[in-house]
Amino acid sequence: MKSSVKHTDGHFYLPLPWRSDVTLPKDSRHMAERRLWSLKKRFSRDVFLKDKYVQKMQDYIDEGYAEEVANEEAEDDSGKTQWYLPHHPVCHPRKPEKVFVVAGGDLSRTPTVHRMLVYIFGATSSPSSATFCLRETAEQFGKMFDEDVGDIVRNDFYVDDCLTSAETVERATELVTQLRALLKKGGFRLTKWLSNDQRVLDQIPEAERAKSLTDVNLDASVKERVLGVYWRAQNGEFGFSITDTMQGKKFTRRNILCAVNTLYDPLGFAAPVTLIAKVLQQEIVRQKLGWDDELPKDDIEEWRRWLSQLPELEKLTLPRCFKPPTFGSVAKCEMHHFSDASTQGYGIVSYTFVWNMLMEKSTARFYLANRRLAEIHRQTSPDQWRHVNSQLNPAGVEDSASSRVPAS
Repeated sequence: MKSSVKHTDGHFYLPLPWRSDVTLPKDSRHMAERRLWSLKKRFSRDVFLKDKYVQKMQDYIDEGYAEEVANEEAEDDSGKTQWYLPHHPVCHPRKPEKVFVVAGGDLSRTPTVHRMLVYIFGATSSPSSATFCLRETAEQFGKMFDEDVGDIVRNDFYVDDCLTSAETVERATELVTQLRALLKKGGFRLTKWLSNDQRVLDQIPEAERAKSLTDVNLDASVKERVLGVYWRAQNGEFGFSITDTMQGKKFTRRNILCAVNTLYDPLGFAAPVTLIAKVLQQEIVRQKLGWDDELPKDDIEEWRRWLSQLPELEKLTLPRCFKPPTFGSVAKCEMHHFSDASTQGYGIVSYTFVWNMLMEKSTARFYLANRRLAEIHRQTSPDQWRHVNSQLNPAGVEDSASSRVPAS
């Protein structure tokens, strides 16, 4: 990537990272056309989805993300690397008004070939390529700004989300200004800003703020999703918002996996809860059920019980900051780690323990937790055992030999 990246007209240009050891199928156009006709049947049953999808495709063309390819170039068989993209719509349950084109006209016309001019949503290489260009922005232009601004770009981004903090309102405001200016040089536009201080938000245009701040000032109702959990900005707390994703669905291995994965919890706030789900999933694996086989009645009751308890997580809140607002400067900090295990799984949890400069105040805060399932050990039954006589058994010979060696 480093040798091929170019910066032109305010944007980075990076070739697709083709793997040299992979031979692409020659019938990719046929596969893409089959997917297109399958989509046409689906859209005949869902006009709303069709309209959203066609508009999204047209937006790609209007915004310069895709261009039509001339027939003679599309039919060129000179050996150039070509890959036709099968594409399909994905609707996010929390963003019903949006339709995402994954790996991707008007379906009433004969299909025409278009070329994507940007990295596509859903491609395996897209996140790493975007992250590379983000970091390259810091490398090429970071020296034009304060040193910690480049460090934030390098260390405080998770894909396209920037999560950082500042000691004062003045510094936070300055960071916003410099981050926007630095990222703009790389062709990136930072939006959906949210802060726990209204004075910082007042320095940001309303159109650039988080959607939860539309027509309202910062209050207790404002919350935004951050890495799977919700950040209640005014209170400075993390929490959960639970959605019943199994409503009206059968209890199959596939649907349960989707339901469990909606509880994204990278810091382990809900580790004891998600471990129970992992144990139940392991039991499904033991039963060797198919992805779309309905679970036995007893297992369904176990899952219903687990799902019914999930809303209790909304009562759980954890402070974002490791020290209270009036705590003062930190003089001493310790990490305390605890672990435990059982036959079903094991876990670890870590806490920070800090003292202020006068050593008169101390506080403990949750840091992170993790859990793992115990491995499935399949025991053999006695009818699988076979006797090996001592003359042929190396372990037996070793045992016999050792019994004749006198202790010294």
